[in-house]
Parts: sequence; structure tokens; C-alpha cells
Amino acid sequence: MNRRKDIYRRVSQLKKEEKTMGSKIVSSLFSLVMLILCCTAVVLSEKIYEANGFEPIKEKVMELSETLNLTQLKQWIFLEKWMNEKTVSVSSNSYQHIKDQYYEPDQHEVVSIEDGIVIFCGTQDSGQLVMIRQDNGLIATYGLLNEVYCQEDDRVQKGVLIGRAEAEVYLDFSYQGESISYEEALAFHS
Repeated sequence: MNRRKDIYRRVSQLKKEEKTMGSKIVSSLFSLVMLILCCTAVVLSEKIYEANGFEPIKEKVMELSETLNLTQLKQWIFLEKWMNEKTVSVSSNSYQHIKDQYYEPDQHEVVSIEDGIVIFCGTQDSGQLVMIRQDNGLIATYGLLNEVYCQEDDRVQKGVLIGRAEAEVYLDFSYQGESISYEEALAFHS
């Protein structure tokens, strides 16, 4: 009787080991397929961008959204903020240095010096403040603003009007916690 129990125990243990080996193979195969799909998506995205940029894709998404009346779904999925058509481009994005980190904007218009995502909008004693995580990795801080035309999580492009300042704007740029100058920020590539 004990011998029979011992045989059943060994057989059940072998079955468990077989299932474990099989699940490991399936898991590895699944991981490999997912890696191939991700690499394919990246390569296709690069090819589309090289061919004609993402504007045609944006246009198709907007057209489909209007056709299917997906305004509420678009807002729920965050596309409203990322594909915001209310942005206003400004011709220049130069600032005249006054002193330290204070600059004079052209015609009181404060524009983004690089593409990025707004990570903070808030008010301080000296005015409103906007922080943008630029696509090149820099954190750009625009302070002393009277008006702000963006919100947190908005996607902004280079040269887009993000606010207005009365006489001067406070500009601060940092990369991985290290402060860098305005000139270095303009020439910065990650």
C-alpha cells in the first residue's frame, strides 16, 4: 500500500514538472513574440515619420473622431490634450537677457523653446509658473507670467504661445537636477 502511494506521488510530481516546463516554454515564446511586435511597431513608426511625419495620422484620427462623434471618448482617453488644436504659434521664440535668469520676451509673449509636455502649472507670489518636460530631457521653467494658456499634461510644440508676461519672464532650465543656461538649453540635445 505504501509503495502504491509512493508511485502515485512520483507520477503526480512528474506531471507537475512537465506542466512547469511547458508553461516556461509558452511564456518564453509569448515574450519573444511580444518583443518582435514591439520592435516592428518602432520600426514602422520611424518609417512613417521619415516618409511624411505624423500629421497625416493626426488628420485621420481627427477625421474618424468627428465621423464617429467620439468627443467624449477623446476627452476620456487624453487625446484632447495631446491633439489640442487650440494652440497658437508665434513667429519668434527669442528672449533678450536682462540679468541672472530674467529675460524680456518679444511683445510680452512667452513661448515654448522646445517640444514637450507641461508637467506643472501654478501660481506663486510673483505670478504664474509653467514647467515643461522637453522631449530632449530638459525641464524648462517659465515664471512671472500674468496669463497662462496651457494646462498640466498638455503637449506643447516649439514656438507655441504658453503665456504672457508684463515686462520680464523668469527662465530656468535643468537637466537631471543640474541647472543650465538659456544658451545651453537652446543648443541642448540629449
